[in-house]
Formats: sequence, C-alpha cells, structure tokens
Amino acid sequence: MELFNKVLQVKKYLFNIEGISSLNIKVFSDLHYSNNFNIKKLAKISESIKASKTDYVIIPGDLLDTVKVLKDKNKYHILLNWLEDLSKNYKVFFTLGNHDFSYKEKGKWYLKWENTFLEDLKKRNIFIDNYEDQKLIIRKIDLPYNYYFNKDKKEDKNVLLKELKNNKDNLTNLPKNKLKIFVMHSPIYLMDADVLEYLKEFDFIICGHMHNGLVMPFLPFLNYAFKNMGLISPSKGLLPKLAKGHKEVVINNHSINLVISGGITKIQDCALKILKWGNMAFVMQMEEIDIN
Repeated sequence: MELFNKVLQVKKYLFNIEGISSLNIKVFSDLHYSNNFNIKKLAKISESIKASKTDYVIIPGDLLDTVKVLKDKNKYHILLNWLEDLSKNYKVFFTLGNHDFSYKEKGKWYLKWENTFLEDLKKRNIFIDNYEDQKLIIRKIDLPYNYYFNKDKKEDKNVLLKELKNNKDNLTNLPKNKLKIFVMHSPIYLMDADVLEYLKEFDFIICGHMHNGLVMPFLPFLNYAFKNMGLISPSKGLLPKLAKGHKEVVINNHSINLVISGGITKIQDCALKILKWGNMAFVMQMEEIDIN
C-alpha cells in the first residue's frame, strides 16, 4: 500500500526577522503511528532532519493514530527510542493532537488519557509544556476532547477562545528580543480575528492536523490554484480555507506567520480500510523554517 508515500518532501521557508539571530526549525505533524506503521519512515524523517542544520524540532500533534498502539510494548518502545535519539541532538517540542488522547471503536471516538506516555516523553527530554531559552519562546495549547468531539461534529471556536482566555498570561507581554512561536494542533480558527487578539505578539503560529487538505503535493498547478485551501478537512468539511502552506497576517505592523504542516501520514490507519489505499498517492511532508 505504498508508492509515493515512501518519499519525504521538505517545504522550505526563509524569513528575515529583525533582532533575531540565525535559527533553523524543522516541523512535522501527523505521524499517526500505528500497529501498521512502516518503521522505515522514522529513519527517513531522522535523515531529513540531519541533512541540514537544525536547532529545534516541533511536532504539532497526532504522533499516535490512536492510543491503542501503546498496548504493543515493542511498538511503544520503538517510538520512544526514536524520539529519544532526536532529543539527543535537537530540542524537540510536542503538543497533543486529537488522536493522541482518544481511540475509535465501532465508528465512534472515545476519550482516553495515557499519562504514562506523556511521562515517558518527558523522561526522554521531549518538551511537552511551554518552553523558553535564550533564543526563543514556545507557547502551546492542547485542545481538549470537547473541542474536536462534540454533538455538532465540528471544531468548536468557543472552546478554543475559553482555552486562550485561561492561558492569556502566557500569551501576552512576551519579551521582544526572542523569537515567539505558538503551537496548536488545528489551524481551523487560527486566522480568526477573535483568536488572533490573543496571539498578536507571536512571530509564528505552527500547526498540523489538516493532512495537506488531501491535495496531492506533486501536482504544482493544483497546489498553486488552491494556495492555503484544501479539498477536505479531517472533519469531512469540503474546501477548508486553512489546510496547508504558509499564510502571513499583519497586526499593528507586526507580521504573524502561520505554517501548516502537511503531515507524514495523510489517511490514518483508523480510517475505513478502503480509504487507506489513497495513501499511495501522497508523499510525506516536513517543513523547514530558516530564520536568517
């Protein structure tokens, strides 16, 4: 069931930001690690990260396909050991996606926290909380279960605004001499004016979740025509406006750059079996943000 998805495409973005010294950040989302995941892909990701200068690695969610994969202890330790190897050379940052705390059974999603998994990530020096050093600040929000899974079966902007309000102290009055990055799994509302009011001090907003809108990346004319738009969203909405690529918004003469990771896996293992064959048509994607 593999053809194009043996290929890893790196989308490179170059930025000049006043007062910020040279930094290189690699981003990959939506690994969707499962019992059927091809372990060789982990080596490809590592090789790509090592191929050029890297300071930080950001993973904006959905490392797991469902928490059920953690029951296989061999698979579990392969993933943890791989992440630990990355953390020996780079500062690795992870925020939760909706698949990282849930599982699917008979077509319905259920909440399932695996605190042991998060603790094991911490033990391997994977940063899962807000982070700050001399060069940059990373702030995050782990969106709760009721943001993704509710009676309307749509992502809930009001839940997001509540989370932002509760975290306002961490999102405002940030130092000007450091690169400021906000990480969240889903981009659906990240260009909304109400949401940006909380994020207007950040230089970058990094997310994933959208699987490149299921637009095939090797069709340049289609990607150009769609720009940030996708064909379909994870909630099965048609033509989502924010599904891939880079989008800039300027607030009070300050540029905020939204980067949506295309994702490693496009159609997850927990999807209908007939749909998973579609993975053959997609490549893995990683983003490189170079601050020069």
